[in-house]
Amino acid sequence: MYNPQFGLFNYLLSLLDLPPVPWLQDPTIAKLSLILLALWRAIGVNMIIFLAALQGIPREYYEAAQLDGANRWKQLTNVTVPLLRFAIFFVTVTTMIGWLQFFEEPFVMTQGGPLDSTTSVALFIYRNGFQLSKFGYAAAGSFILFIAIIIITIIQFKIQNRHDDTQM
Repeated sequence: MYNPQFGLFNYLLSLLDLPPVPWLQDPTIAKLSLILLALWRAIGVNMIIFLAALQGIPREYYEAAQLDGANRWKQLTNVTVPLLRFAIFFVTVTTMIGWLQFFEEPFVMTQGGPLDSTTSVALFIYRNGFQLSKFGYAAAGSFILFIAIIIITIIQFKIQNRHDDTQM
């Protein structure tokens, strides 16, 4: 898809008479390409979680809201979103942790290049620990990744708890 000569994206651009884009060769575009890939990868699982959560909302709540005179917007903001808050919290936490551990895409597609522009923390840990045998750097990167995951998770828990406290 990202191949500069035969990829699907450049083929679609050629149909619009646009020049080919060096998707994985330009440092700025390579970052955006991997971000788009990560988003695309996460959307499927997250949509399944949201679909399951939406199916778990009883229809009676919407009927009661409609009898109370709530339009579609009020039903969304006062029934659907509050009942999805745990699914939203779960998806947010797991997606953020997954993005902090971003490894497969840059490893397979760019090996961290061009100009190390797509080197993630996980790829840095792998490269230093397994390829360069710099175990101290790998351990330090692992510790920083661990601390970042803990901090972001604690912040998300505090936001969730603050939201739960205002609902009561």
